Amino acid sequence: MDVDLSLVPLGDLLTEAIGRMEHAVFVGMQTQIHASDKNCVYRRWHGNTHTCVGLCSDLQAVMLGEMFHRETLVRPEPNEDDDE
Repeated sequence: MDVDLSLVPLGDLLTEAIGRMEHAVFVGMQTQIHASDKNCVYRRWHGNTHTCVGLCSDLQAVMLGEMFHRETLVRPEPNEDDDE
């Protein structure tokens, strides 16, 4: 029997997924589609607080590395008028 996950409430999905881990962090955002909509941020964590902070810090470092890896760095051309 297949379950249509789109019909399962988000809270129930997260409870199931996070419940399978000893330590887990989830943060998600649903941005407004229409001007009258509000942004929705969903945060959930499970396990040791210090370990979860470490998971967040690790993810931040990984994401920043990915961001800088994907950017094209443009170095300025040397100025011929400089005597250095």
